[in-house]
Amino acid sequence: MVGDLGGFAAATFLRGIAFVQVPTTLLAQIDSSVGGKVAVNLPTGKNLAGSFYQPKAVFIDPDYLTTLPKKYLHEGMAEVIKTAAIGDSKLFADLESYTTDEELLANIEQVIERCCRFKAKVVAKDEHDTGQRMLLNFGHTVGHAVEQNFGYGKFNHGKAVAIGMMRITKNTERLAITAEGTTDRLGRLLKQYRLSTRVNLELRKIMEVVTRDKKKRGKELTIVVLKTIGEGQLLQIEFNDLPKYIK
Repeated sequence: MVGDLGGFAAATFLRGIAFVQVPTTLLAQIDSSVGGKVAVNLPTGKNLAGSFYQPKAVFIDPDYLTTLPKKYLHEGMAEVIKTAAIGDSKLFADLESYTTDEELLANIEQVIERCCRFKAKVVAKDEHDTGQRMLLNFGHTVGHAVEQNFGYGKFNHGKAVAIGMMRITKNTERLAITAEGTTDRLGRLLKQYRLSTRVNLELRKIMEVVTRDKKKRGKELTIVVLKTIGEGQLLQIEFNDLPKYIK
């Protein structure tokens, strides 16, 4: 949040001044500080006021994470798991092998590096989020609806994204888009890092939020699905068909 707000201010003040990101949470280190998206929430939705504005540098010190409350460490793990699920099966397997938070932190430098390299590679091909960069939004379509309906803070971003990843993967596996067994494997890893996998939220309320989703173009919507662990893909669907993917 601090990085987004600072970046948004830098992008708009005097039509843009230089700024540097110094992220101190796992979520910021592997996700929000990388890629140049800076935005703030409005009462009507998440990240509705913002810009694409790259920092001059991003300085990441993993030692900050040793003082981070565990709930925020686990929140960041949702985005780590997202990255592994859509593009790094080896990282996914490594995350499965860690048995404690201490073991995770002992290996966190390589985890951060792999996540940042993957995101930078995707962003370099589509900086302004009109194509392949949408892949990074796996779990976010439903996740943003969870955040907005329950109030920002009750479900932090990581828990909301975890719920979103599970909800869509459960349905795409049922529809034979996703390989059999993917949902169970994803769910086990999310629970391993104390992340939510489900919440009672009416389909109607999700649909109301998704109508303002930036991936919606007229009567069509691009959703992010898994073919299997380590391989995500973009799927363009009719907006009216969305319920069968997120019910």
